[in-house]
Amino acid sequence: MSLKSFAELEAVVIRVPYNETLEITEEHLKNKEIRNRAVLIYTGWDEHWNTERYYNNHPYLTESAAEYLKSCAVKLVGIDSYNIDYTAGKTRPVHSILLGAQILIVEHLCDLELAA
Repeated sequence: MSLKSFAELEAVVIRVPYNETLEITEEHLKNKEIRNRAVLIYTGWDEHWNTERYYNNHPYLTESAAEYLKSCAVKLVGIDSYNIDYTAGKTRPVHSILLGAQILIVEHLCDLELAA
C-alpha cells in the first residue's frame, strides 16, 4: 500500500451508537456516499478508553459489512473501538477482507463525535 493513496481522502462519519447495537452491518453503511472515501465509524465506544470495559464486548464490523465496504472501493475504514473485528472468536475476517483489498484499517479513534 502506498501512503500517498491515503493522503487527502474525503471522509464520511457514520454514526452507529453502541448502546443501540455492537454489530455494525452492511445495512448501517448502505445509502451513504462512501465510494473511494475514508469511512469512519462513530459508536461512542471511545468513552470507555483506559477502562477494562474498553477491551470486552466492543462494537465491531460484520464480515458482510467488510465485503460491502470492499465492493464500494473505500480507501480506509476507521472505528472508535478496540478492534474492527469480533474478538470472541479466533479469526479476524474483517481484517483479512479489508487488508486483502488494500483498504487501510484504523482502530482506537477518539472524538469522532466532533466530526459526526
